[in-house]
Amino acid sequence: MIVKNVTFDNEAREKLMSGIKIGHDAIRSSLGPSGRTVLIEDENVVGGVKISKDGVAIVNSINLLDPIQDLGLKIVRESSRKSASNSGDGSTTTYILSYGLLKESNELIIDGVNKTEVIRSIHTLADKLDRELIRMSKRVTGKTLLNVATISGNNDTNIGKLVASAYENSDVVNLEHSKNYSTYLEKFDGIKIDRGWSSKFFITDHKTNECIMTDCLILITDIEVNSLQSIEPIIKASVEANKPLLIIGEMTPAVAATINLNVAKGNIRCCNIIPPSMGMRKENTLQDLAIATGGHFYSQMMGENFGLVTMDGLGKANRVIVGQDKTIIIPSENNSEDIKAHILELKESIKSVNNDEEIKIINERVANISGSISTIYVGSDTEIEKKEKYDLIEDSVLAVKSAISEGILPGGGTALYEAINILRPSEFKTKHDEIAFNILYEAIKLPIKCIVENAGVESKEVFENLDSNVMKRYGYNAKSNTYGDMYKMGIIDPTKVVRNSLKNSVSVATTVMSTNCIISNIRE
Repeated sequence: MIVKNVTFDNEAREKLMSGIKIGHDAIRSSLGPSGRTVLIEDENVVGGVKISKDGVAIVNSINLLDPIQDLGLKIVRESSRKSASNSGDGSTTTYILSYGLLKESNELIIDGVNKTEVIRSIHTLADKLDRELIRMSKRVTGKTLLNVATISGNNDTNIGKLVASAYENSDVVNLEHSKNYSTYLEKFDGIKIDRGWSSKFFITDHKTNECIMTDCLILITDIEVNSLQSIEPIIKASVEANKPLLIIGEMTPAVAATINLNVAKGNIRCCNIIPPSMGMRKENTLQDLAIATGGHFYSQMMGENFGLVTMDGLGKANRVIVGQDKTIIIPSENNSEDIKAHILELKESIKSVNNDEEIKIINERVANISGSISTIYVGSDTEIEKKEKYDLIEDSVLAVKSAISEGILPGGGTALYEAINILRPSEFKTKHDEIAFNILYEAIKLPIKCIVENAGVESKEVFENLDSNVMKRYGYNAKSNTYGDMYKMGIIDPTKVVRNSLKNSVSVATTVMSTNCIISNIRE
């Protein structure tokens, strides 16, 4: 039996806040163009040291000895993680907003004030702010896409250019670790499979070590080919049709040897790759490939066998390029509508999934069949530098994805500050509305304050300048220490990131505000 400790009222809330404040103090210095990196001792990375400016990475590395402090940190950390998961960025802003809301509520909700009514008013005002952010949002263009990529990549222009280039004419951008020290971009105009030929006998271009086939038939199966006779009709059909055959499936060594011999003699044009992944992931991948190529996935789980294979059940591809460790399939254009429908179905399925790993797998499936793939390979001289660069590029990629999805807003904390200044306190009907507004107003100022102070500037002076100017999108550029139109200065944030930061911070803060009792494990 685990013995519990029960804490009530102010003592409980004060301990929660002290834990949340520790996380806030750790990540606030990382915000903005002048933000500093955080050095983290991490036994899970090579060398035991990680350098990061990513809010989620920073707070994820903190575990506190006091159970209530640790609980407070975990609650807000989960909210920040959710922002990063949903929109690819905004974890630091979410944490800072959450802390600001809780700090102001502790000061403004005094005895005699109905906390439940204030919480209700905060949610109402947050909904109004969200609608205002949607109204303010602008569609992303080529130049603004570059700015989003650069800002989210810690203002690294090289990262910004690389990510912006990756999104040119590509719907999906993947990120992988480079096999050498360089960071580079590759684009594929088709379906990519992380498997290459199973035998060197299949190579047709010895200069590139690739098997290249045009107007190709594809057999897709998870049934092991244990005799040549079982697939002989399929091979015969491909020969009669004068079309090469790609077999995506496993073979016994004896069958593979016979296929190799016939390919070497020029009797057949054939290539084999072993299905990628394992278990359910393999099943999904093969099913996706079948839909994308207009064929049928012959499944052992469905009780099927090679006697059921027909010409209509074979996939078709305009071109197939099979390398040593990857395969690119360019499907027939006749099947484009089926591919679009399947991609839409996969994207819709994400809405009912809460697990980050499952969401990642579905996004990978979409990437594999989208027909427009860019892959950024991240490399560096040291593992520590490589990990930091990977995190920065990943932030940039996800932020651009969010910007394309919902548009952009003026950055540097300006969007939320402009939105809340549109609300009219004179319209509030009760004192609870006024208190809720003041809590939100002061909390929304906090991200700007952190950015400004990290740049070594007095925040009071900045807010006086912002409040005295009526121009829309007017804000402070911490990088150049100037004021002006944030769009024109290239300081922008994805709308989805800003909206998720507001939504998640309000959700977690009001949950903590309504807490009156905490039950925690007693530490030994």
